[in-house]
Amino acid sequence: QMQADIFNADVVALENEQGPGLGAAMLAAYGCGWFESLDACAERFVKRASVYKPQQAAVDAYAGLFRIYQEVYGQTRGLNEALKSFRN
Repeated sequence: QMQADIFNADVVALENEQGPGLGAAMLAAYGCGWFESLDACAERFVKRASVYKPQQAAVDAYAGLFRIYQEVYGQTRGLNEALKSFRN
């Protein structure tokens, strides 16, 4: 839900959390010519579990927090640069 609110977009959760491996297998299947398109391949392999829709109150809150973050970053950028030599 948090991603949907932060990005103000629908977020689709999948039944199977094997995203990278599944994506590689889908590309291989498409590359072998087993499917006419990646969309056709996805229709076969990708199973959607839930859709999270943005909640406007949370969207507004995150947008406000991001504006504050941008101000803080602008005011502390020089300090971060000065501390660079102390980081490992």
